[in-house]
Amino acid sequence: MIDVKVQKWEAEQNRIAALRRRELEDNPFNPRIEISADARHITSNIVKHLWMIFVLLPLLVLILYSALQVGKGR
Repeated sequence: MIDVKVQKWEAEQNRIAALRRRELEDNPFNPRIEISADARHITSNIVKHLWMIFVLLPLLVLILYSALQVGKGR
C-alpha cells in the first residue's frame, strides 16, 4: 500500500520535473527582462539588513535610552 503511494508520488514528481525542464527549454532565462534567483536573494538580504539598521536599531536605542532615564529617576 505504502509502496504504491510512494511510486505514484515519485512518478508525479518526475512528471513535474519533466514539465519544468521542457518549459525551461522552450522559454530559457532572459536576463534583459527577468530577475535571477541570485539577485532576488541578494536584494532581499540587503533590504532586511537596511531595515534592521534604519528601523530596528533606532527603536532599540530609544527603548534603552528611556530605560536609563527611568532608572535615573527622571
